[in-house]
Amino acid sequence: MNADDSLHSLDDLAGRVLDEQAPLETAAMAALSADERRRLVDLQWIDALLAHGSSAEAAAVERSVAAVLAGLAGAAKPREAVIRGERAARRRWLPAVSLSSLAAAALVTLAIGVWWQRGSQQAMAMVERSYQAALAPLDRTYDVTVERTGGSMRSLKSTLTVRGGDKFLFEQRGPLGGVYRLGTDGHGYWFIPPTGSIVRAETDAFLPAWMRRASTDLPTLQVSTLLARMRDYYQLQRLPDEALAPGSRELSHLRANWSAGRPLGWKPGRLPPEQVELWADPVSGVVEQLVLTLPTDERRRARRVTLRLAEEKNLDESAYRAETYAPDRESVMAPGA
Repeated sequence: MNADDSLHSLDDLAGRVLDEQAPLETAAMAALSADERRRLVDLQWIDALLAHGSSAEAAAVERSVAAVLAGLAGAAKPREAVIRGERAARRRWLPAVSLSSLAAAALVTLAIGVWWQRGSQQAMAMVERSYQAALAPLDRTYDVTVERTGGSMRSLKSTLTVRGGDKFLFEQRGPLGGVYRLGTDGHGYWFIPPTGSIVRAETDAFLPAWMRRASTDLPTLQVSTLLARMRDYYQLQRLPDEALAPGSRELSHLRANWSAGRPLGWKPGRLPPEQVELWADPVSGVVEQLVLTLPTDERRRARRVTLRLAEEKNLDESAYRAETYAPDRESVMAPGA
């Protein structure tokens, strides 16, 4: 048998063993040279890598590779017995150990790779489900809590109400009782300070300035927008399911870390969170809680912002119109709008 015939024979044997169509006899393994045995295990490894592309074949592959390891171990002992001298026996035993270690390392690598890929896919699917749920035409109100850089919790009351991806209402009550409101009815944006005129704009270009006036530390006022940024610009990590309160149902849980670089979709002066943790209903995808860890910014005193779902109900369209909250005030366009 020439070298090509031997190689094809080993290729065929590796494939048949992986498919469990041929038993791996100890005598057959003992008849192979060290180079042929190394080649056989290499082929097993390559076939295993290819087969793990399909999770349905993973169990069969693991059984086959385990059989190879058992065959190698069994074949190594009789070969040692016929070789005289301690040094010669050691030299003969090492190839089997090396091949076994190589195959074991291959299994570990495959398992880690499959686990990591599956976890990443689950996290992406979870974010996508939450994003689709956020686009639904339902009104959800989130309580907003801000933790300052020094660790103190902000006492000001803030809420964010959203409907789908085109309407929101942010309300923040100041220490003297005045209320700042920012919102959109899907056609234009408006800002209502505690006193003075309603300021309007046709685009969201003025939102960062209005949010600074209201001392708002949120990087965006749309839950759907934040979820879209997580999907497009963040590295996602699936975490164990977790309940937000003792005795409550467990929620899907993930962590998203901002990838290097500045995402182009964020408005100037509103740096994206360094990290976002998300808890969502595992079936509907509705976001129950978001925790945003913000980057250090000399213009921002907040370090962490938490949005907690407070209620879900149907509101009238007027809830997103400025005149509902300041019917007697005049409206002016934002300078430069």
